[in-house]
Amino acid sequence: MAQVQDGDTVMVHYTGKLDDGTVFDTTTNRDPLQFMIGEGQIIPLFEQAMIGMEPGEAKIIEISADEAYGPHHEELVLAVDRNVFSEDAQPEVGL
Repeated sequence: MAQVQDGDTVMVHYTGKLDDGTVFDTTTNRDPLQFMIGEGQIIPLFEQAMIGMEPGEAKIIEISADEAYGPHHEELVLAVDRNVFSEDAQPEVGL
């Protein structure tokens, strides 16, 4: 079987969890994530973990906040009143 290498386009299903097991994102019940290896479209360690994998293979990887989206900075969190959004907007906690 062919192994994933630089320049390949891959489609993957994933579930991102915090250390306590809380799911923060998943492709379950959605289309898989599609990206090209080496294009820098996703978190670098996630992309690197795909290299050498074969179709259908599963893998668990750990990526620290600093290696992903960076640490949480409470001082950068901004509360926005609901009336700022249009009536048909459906804002969700965390967006």
